[in-house]
Amino acid sequence: MARPKGPDRAALSARGVTLAENEAGSYTLTCGQCGATWDVAPAGGRLPAGYWHCPNACNTAQPAARQPRAALAVPTDLASVPAILTPAEAAALLRVSENTVKDWARAGDLPGAFKLGKVWRVERDALLAHIRAG
Repeated sequence: MARPKGPDRAALSARGVTLAENEAGSYTLTCGQCGATWDVAPAGGRLPAGYWHCPNACNTAQPAARQPRAALAVPTDLASVPAILTPAEAAALLRVSENTVKDWARAGDLPGAFKLGKVWRVERDALLAHIRAG
């Protein structure tokens, strides 16, 4: 995809940068966070990539890295386990992934698994009996 010939004013506004056009055909950009200014001149009729980046890196932050979902703790007291489990809770008890629990439920291989609307649930007592039966 080719870079635009002129500045993308909407993108500049979203990054907190204001634009002023100079008589020489170049642009002066101002950072809305730190007040820094920098000049950008089109090369070959096009603006350079990343022309909106503040020299102080105010507007160049990378998106936050996706954090993995924390694993549910395996309960040590089975009396504290709810009577009806979510697939994630059942997976923690079985020490398998949530997708594995859902696959077993769909295949009919997980005792006590049933659908409540569109979501899977598992009966605690049937699951514990299945675990004990080994």
